[in-house]
Amino acid sequence: MKEIELSFTIRILPKQTDVHWIEEELLRIRGEVFLGVLKRVLDEIEGEVLRVSRECEVCGLGMVRNGQALRRVKTLLGVMELERVRLRCPKCGQEIYPLDEAIGLESGESVTLGVRERSLWAAVEVSYEKAHEFLEKFTGLEVSRKKIHGMALEEGGRIERWEEQRRKRVFEEGGV
Repeated sequence: MKEIELSFTIRILPKQTDVHWIEEELLRIRGEVFLGVLKRVLDEIEGEVLRVSRECEVCGLGMVRNGQALRRVKTLLGVMELERVRLRCPKCGQEIYPLDEAIGLESGESVTLGVRERSLWAAVEVSYEKAHEFLEKFTGLEVSRKKIHGMALEEGGRIERWEEQRRKRVFEEGGV
C-alpha cells in the first residue's frame, strides 16, 4: 500500500482565555479532526482495495459493484459512519465489503479492537456500570454496560474455545 499523506489546518476561536476552557476546546477539536483523518485514511484504503478485481469465492465469477452500505463503527476517536462499497456476484448473489476485509472488521462488528480492549479492561477492574461511566468520563467513549457485558461473554467464549483446543492438542494428540 502506498503512503498516505494528509495535511490539515486547525482553527480555534478563543471565547475564553483560561487554560481550562482552551484544554476542553482542544480535546473537542481533537476528536473531530482525528475522526475526519481516520475517515480519509479509510477512504484511501478502500480506493486501493477496489482497484484490484475480485472473484467470487463461491463460484469464481468476477464481482461487480452493487451500491454502498452504511456501517457505524465505534472507534477510540468517536463513532464513525462509513459508506462502504458492496460487491456482489452476478451469478450466485454472494456479497462482500472489501473495506471491511481490508481493515479487519468482521461482519456485524460495531466496535474496534481498541474500544473492545479498553471496555473489557475497565470491566475487569470495576462493574459494568462503573466501566461504562469511566469510559464516558475519561475517554469520551459511550459503551453501554450491556454492550460491555456482551463483549465479555464473547471474549470468554473465545478463551474457552482456545483452551479446549490446547487441551485437545496436549491430551488427545500428544502435542504441546
